[in-house]
Amino acid sequence: MSLQDKLSSYKLNSAYTEGVDFALDEAPDVVFRVILPGQFNRAYMADLYNSMDIDVDDDGTVNRNAGNLVETSRAQEVAFMEHCLVSIDGEPAPEDFLTEYPKAVRELIEKANEATLQLEGDVENAVKKSALSSVGSKSGATG
Repeated sequence: MSLQDKLSSYKLNSAYTEGVDFALDEAPDVVFRVILPGQFNRAYMADLYNSMDIDVDDDGTVNRNAGNLVETSRAQEVAFMEHCLVSIDGEPAPEDFLTEYPKAVRELIEKANEATLQLEGDVENAVKKSALSSVGSKSGATG
């Protein structure tokens, strides 16, 4: 068995590299290619976290300071446009898409977030199953 086969359950899903197709509820004939905005989309997450007013304690605890939810929502939309929306009907999104179609962007974010939660739950379950069936010790030495 090759190394790629052995590590296949850990391989990054193509939803984070190539994207997946979505349609809007009221425009089902338009295809939006979206790279999912989850924890494995590092550029998206970095932009989103950088927009938040957070402090990290010495013990690693993250505290979010009271902030403006409108600003956070706007930062999410901008990060989504920059790092998630790949194309609309095979063409790059127009520069003014967020300004002209904010309701469409919000619906795409919601659909992408739902897909991300599903996918990351599946990945977490696969990793847990793999950990339960693995052999070896915590130190890395095998029996």
